[in-house]
Amino acid sequence: MPLKSFIDIPADSDFPIQNLPYGIFRPHDGAARAGVAIGELILDLSVLEELGHFRDATEQRIFLSDSLNAFMALGRSAWTKTCAIL
Repeated sequence: MPLKSFIDIPADSDFPIQNLPYGIFRPHDGAARAGVAIGELILDLSVLEELGHFRDATEQRIFLSDSLNAFMALGRSAWTKTCAIL
């Protein structure tokens, strides 16, 4: 069964639910931080981290940073757990 999202994602989108690229973004009213693109939207990972959603994936607070280096250094196990949470 294909993955589905509650977010309306155009069929020709580069960022469907099967392809969630991490990146750094800067909102108009805040500092740069980590996010993941879903369709035409960005999910702010720092908000999920603040709410405790990544406790099982990482023991560090990594998504408030303006870099993904700490997250990448955690390795495949943490990446897999984080993806499962999303």
